[in-house]
Amino acid sequence: MDEYSYQLPEKFFGKEDSSGKQWLPVKAYALDIKHVLAKALLDVDPSNFAIRPKKQTYGLRPDLFEKEDDFVQEHLTEVGHGNWKSVALSEENEFLLSDFSTGSYFKAVCADSDKYPLVDGQRPIPICLAVFSDKSLATSNSSEQPVVFSILNCTGKDYQMLFLGYAPITLPYSDEVSHNINMY
Repeated sequence: MDEYSYQLPEKFFGKEDSSGKQWLPVKAYALDIKHVLAKALLDVDPSNFAIRPKKQTYGLRPDLFEKEDDFVQEHLTEVGHGNWKSVALSEENEFLLSDFSTGSYFKAVCADSDKYPLVDGQRPIPICLAVFSDKSLATSNSSEQPVVFSILNCTGKDYQMLFLGYAPITLPYSDEVSHNINMY
């Protein structure tokens, strides 16, 4: 695990605290994200990794099929060649389903990646990551909280939270602490 030090974003915090002192850097401890991400991607079963948005079908929402009139149910069964469950939902019936790959945000990310040129005849594969830091996972006397991330493209049993490192629970110094330190 390596120690990382970074400055607070000047855009939000400015260069100095309220007493005119330069902000101290934030220290965090983390694994190399490239290695953690590479290992996580290698461990994923390709059938559980979404590279394109999934179609939302009546099979995923049988309650919508059951609400349809008999003639609509017959039409959907005919369109699905005897299997109404495979028929795609209309856009007005779409919803966020059980994983990220069925949502509108993933569709937008994929549409954006489609604007890039093909690489060796293939489309770029968007990888969507979420980073979480939750101090409720820290011990009561800890000054750090774990940082985890997940690959949102992963579905089913391959979706998991992956440990990345630790970050401080609080910023390096509040104005009050900074003032007290300057008194000595």
